[in-house]
Parts: sequence; C-alpha cells; structure tokens
Amino acid sequence: MSPFSTGWSSGRRPCPAAVTWAVGFLVTAAVTVPVAELTPWSGGAAAGLAAMAFVVGLYGAATRSLPGAMATSATAWMFFDGFVVHSRGDLAWTGDDVVRLGVLAGAAVVGCLLGRAIARVRARAEAPVAPSPRPIATAKLLADTLVPVLADRLPAPGEQRRDRAFSVTNRRT
Repeated sequence: MSPFSTGWSSGRRPCPAAVTWAVGFLVTAAVTVPVAELTPWSGGAAAGLAAMAFVVGLYGAATRSLPGAMATSATAWMFFDGFVVHSRGDLAWTGDDVVRLGVLAGAAVVGCLLGRAIARVRARAEAPVAPSPRPIATAKLLADTLVPVLADRLPAPGEQRRDRAFSVTNRRT
C-alpha cells in the first residue's frame, strides 16, 4: 500500500484526500469553540493545544489518510491560532507557532500510522487461512512408517501374544 493511499475503514475503498480534509475542517471547527472557551480555565494555550492535537490524532487514526490528516492539522493550527491564541480570528505568526504547527502535524502523522497499524492487525485476524498441504504429507509419512512397524509387533490372527502387557493370564481376578 502506498504511503499516500487513503481509506476510511479497511483501505479497500479509497477516499479522496479532499473529502477527508473537508470533514476534518468541520471536525476542527466544531472542536475549536469548546477549546477556546475552556483554555482560560485550564491553564493557557498548552492545554488547548493538547486537546486539539488529541482530536487531530484521533481523526488521523480514523481516516488513515496522510494527506487529509496533514491538511486537517494545518486547518486545526489556523483555528487554534486564530481563535484560541489570538482573539476574533486574527492570524498572527509568532515564534511559538512553529512548535504548535509541528505538534499538530506530528499528532496527525502518529494518528494516521496508528490507524493503519490497527487496520493491518484487523485484516490479518479476519483473513481466511488456507489449509496447509503439510499435515497431509505428514500423515502419509506417519502411515508409511508406522504401519509396517506395528504390523510386525502385532500377533497374527489366531496367535496369542506372550508379552506381559498383552497377556490375559497375568491379570488378577
């Protein structure tokens, strides 16, 4: 699978990156309002950045689309910078914005990779297992080697065996 392939659930039905970015835009827009309202009470912009990175990571894991997740992280940075760090939607570039953008992009990449890893584990667990020809060959090999050995040790019909293990006369009654 290409590192730029996209997919919602199983990777079999690819979803265009533009669709995942558009849905990611709506997700980050919906999350920005609660983050902006709770940031002053939670200790500043770092807590808001952690919440936004968590959402971007979950979205990347759900979509497993690297281009869509990266575009969503850029959109999340714009919403975070405009409404959480600055007020009234004003975008301004400061020295901390590189770190914020890196945290959001890293969360998107890690979420996307975790989502793909989980999908591969599920696909392997659900994959049908083909019967192996090895047990049939092993059974035939056992039959070819053990039958002649057992045939030599078993008594012929009408003949009594004199072994202690097979002797009828050694039993206590």
